[in-house]
Amino acid sequence: MPVEKRKKEWRVELEERRRKLSGEAAGRVAKMVAERLNAIERLADAEVVAGYWPVNGELDLRSFLKKMGGKGKTVCLPRRHSDGGKLDYEMAELEKGDADWNEGLTRGGFGIMEPLGGKVVDKTRIDAWLVPGVGFDRDGNRLGRGGGVYDELLDGASGLKIGVGSDCQVVESLPSEEHDRKMDAIVTEKETIWVG
Repeated sequence: MPVEKRKKEWRVELEERRRKLSGEAAGRVAKMVAERLNAIERLADAEVVAGYWPVNGELDLRSFLKKMGGKGKTVCLPRRHSDGGKLDYEMAELEKGDADWNEGLTRGGFGIMEPLGGKVVDKTRIDAWLVPGVGFDRDGNRLGRGGGVYDELLDGASGLKIGVGSDCQVVESLPSEEHDRKMDAIVTEKETIWVG
């Protein structure tokens, strides 16, 4: 079976698992994941952290990211931009004075909130990435929604790549292709899986 077809089948199954985790349960999982993230020394030592704005059932780690910003770290989010007609993605720094993130954000590509201003952060400066996914496996493979956004963002990135999700999103093996970017660690409410 072609890899793309296998990926589509996994997306259907893993999205269904993730959909079952909602409301208070999702909040508890996010809190436990944040506690595990706090225990990762390389993340604690990071000066520049890339996060994400949660959509479609992704874990909501905004409180964790706000605390990181409160500790003096630079926190950035993906921002979609157009360069000569080509849509592309860049990481943009959140404004440090905006503790609630209510100002300085706008609804961007795919309806996802992103920094309105904020300077562009070179991906080689990012020390740690928190990366959402539809699913992960124990070899560090990540299954996204199929748009290739994180494959592009992580291309050439040297920082620690941490896939975050619920334990129900982790399977033994996922199909992958050469362009798919692997995670260095997967963090769920039940475990931290180090790859390699």
